[in-house]
Amino acid sequence: MGKIMRSYRAFTTAGYRILALYLIPFGFLVLSVLLVFASVEREYVYFAEMLLLVFYLVCYEVIVDYWVFAGLLDRGGENLALFKTSTRGLAFLGRAVAGDCLRRFCWLMIYAGFMSAVTGEAYYFVAMLVAYVTVTGILNLTRHLQLLQLHILCMVAASIIFVTFAVFLKFLAEASGTWMLAAELVLFAFLAVAVSGLSVWHFLYCMGRKSDDQ
Repeated sequence: MGKIMRSYRAFTTAGYRILALYLIPFGFLVLSVLLVFASVEREYVYFAEMLLLVFYLVCYEVIVDYWVFAGLLDRGGENLALFKTSTRGLAFLGRAVAGDCLRRFCWLMIYAGFMSAVTGEAYYFVAMLVAYVTVTGILNLTRHLQLLQLHILCMVAASIIFVTFAVFLKFLAEASGTWMLAAELVLFAFLAVAVSGLSVWHFLYCMGRKSDDQ
């Protein structure tokens, strides 16, 4: 664990870490809490929360990932050529990607726990797992792209997928009861682990293939 986070910190800039780990998450959490205690009807609060989640969990994550990992898997690119010629370099990159997954997952679970404690709604854990799976999955595509415009298109697609699944699963859990909520938690927890492992494997496989081609 320590080696993974050291590689992640070494690979990212101080400005990125301040934004991704502190300022933006804290501001997002404050806005979410303020919405919960706003004197408006609950359905409007939920709608506003969904907009915030789309902005931070999808839009922000995709754009910030563009800052760090954009185009690294583009077969026509020459990014990180020195890393690709070294077994230790590839391992370092794999740990950096794993650290990015770990950072995202921990933050989302902290947010889910805090909001569940404030509102009494355990569904936040399902929503955050859906967000994690959606965003981490879409980043496997955007890391093959260098153009910001293509990242924005992927960002829109991921936003639609996240909102659709989050709303549908909330409706299903409310209609079916606690057992459905538990089933959703187990399913998306498994998918979160799977997509994390797949992301690291996919990154290392593509980087190794690029190295063999050169």
